[in-house]
Amino acid sequence: MVPPYCQAQASFIKSLRAAIDSDPKKCLWSRDWTNIQPRSPRHGLASKRQMDVQQFYVKPVACFVSHVIIPGHVPICPRCELSSRVDTQDSHVRWIKTPKTLFSTNSHRYLDTKHCWCGGYRKKA
Repeated sequence: MVPPYCQAQASFIKSLRAAIDSDPKKCLWSRDWTNIQPRSPRHGLASKRQMDVQQFYVKPVACFVSHVIIPGHVPICPRCELSSRVDTQDSHVRWIKTPKTLFSTNSHRYLDTKHCWCGGYRKKA
């Protein structure tokens, strides 16, 4: 499946995910998680680097990882409606495949989040 955004947006999302995976508290508590802005080439027009047209299209990301943003919070499973079985630290917790587009009247941004697994629905190996 081809993502609905350009390669520059994909690299921004990939670098943001890597930063959150390495130190989630530092990355999400030090900035507004609802509007994480990319470094814009418009702010550095005096740079000697060659700019790509796609860099002007990179949109902000709202990165909602509830168990990191809200200390002590564990998401609730939509099937069994229990939070006791939901695992937020295991290797089964992973990013969604493609961030969702959030439309606005002025512009849009992307919503990125992690998918947590419920222990009651995991298949046994």
